Amino acid sequence: VSGTPIGSIVESPSVPAGFWMGYTAVDDVDLTTTRVQGCGGRVVSAPQTVPSLGRFALIADPAGAPLGISDGRAEDVPAGRSCFCWDELIVPSAEDVIPFYAGLLGWEAEQYTSLASTWILHSGDEQVATVSEASVAPHWLSHVMIDDLKAALQRALRLGGQLRRDEHVLPGVGRFAVIADPTGATVALFEPK
Repeated sequence: VSGTPIGSIVESPSVPAGFWMGYTAVDDVDLTTTRVQGCGGRVVSAPQTVPSLGRFALIADPAGAPLGISDGRAEDVPAGRSCFCWDELIVPSAEDVIPFYAGLLGWEAEQYTSLASTWILHSGDEQVATVSEASVAPHWLSHVMIDDLKAALQRALRLGGQLRRDEHVLPGVGRFAVIADPTGATVALFEPK
């Protein structure tokens, strides 16, 4: 976006369908990785170093949702329109994963008063993500901030995407819808209030 990288595309023949995967920064990737199993998760890909981007690993929480961890040395990503702005963990049972993120990353969960079966994850005073319960395969859903939801949905469909969740309004927050690109990778488009 405006010349600044916001993500990457990785080709892998072992992945049956496309998906977006977010990363969270930790102080020490290797140390955090050694604690994953004791917190109830598993290490999917051992720590490795990518020149100029830093150290990374791939883990999965107790429900099986994958998450990348990094040492935070990658370039700061831009914020604002056309950028990733929020992540939501969607799992059948929040109580199965909340202790994992608390134990591994120190994230605390608080019930979201306006939405049943939804929790806000905090790192100190900062909100970092949402946990929502739904009867689907556990996954993280990344949100991209856009100016005009209706226009963005029309462009997505014209470019070969599919609507996966119709427009939904969160009072006082904004509107969003979930789309899938031609590989099946889903992302939420979010128009803030």
